[in-house]
Amino acid sequence: ANVFQEALRLTNATCFDLLDACASWLRAVDIAHSFLATRKYKNIMILNCECNREYGDLAFHSLEDIDFKFPNLTIGEAATATIVTASKADDSYYASFKTWGVLHNLCKIPLPHYREFSTGSDSQNLRPLRFYSYGEQLFRTVFKRLVEHYQRDDQINTFTPDIVFGHSASDGLSEKIAHVLKLKNVYLSHARFGN
Repeated sequence: ANVFQEALRLTNATCFDLLDACASWLRAVDIAHSFLATRKYKNIMILNCECNREYGDLAFHSLEDIDFKFPNLTIGEAATATIVTASKADDSYYASFKTWGVLHNLCKIPLPHYREFSTGSDSQNLRPLRFYSYGEQLFRTVFKRLVEHYQRDDQINTFTPDIVFGHSASDGLSEKIAHVLKLKNVYLSHARFGN
């Protein structure tokens, strides 16, 4: 964040980095909304950037590697800048985040000494700073839990959105979720742009 603050000559701004994997942009919008609602700031720029090719590991040494390396093929590079500003208009913003920490072993980029603090059944074959994801198991688990979370949150399941964006890791999963939840106007992007 400091690099961009300097490059954009935003001398009166403050900045910080936010890391929340695939949910980083959504989480940043939620934080920005909170800052704007309390009038702490008037304008917020969300810079989102994924440049992860160096974390990918496309060397498959056995069939078992497919279980946790196949999602490496979805790694891409992209960047966006979103400007969010304060408004006096009625604000109907609502967000609901749910995480399941017990699933952390299904997808991550391990830090160099992760075995000293990570719990669970991480594979001993994992290399630090190399992305891995047990994609099939992750998708099955996320499908079930996401549908349950959606159905339990009346503010979300009674709202009619103009458009729905699914996570771009899988158009098939997004279509399945949309079908089960009877969502319309779902925009799928994986086939065209990747993850």
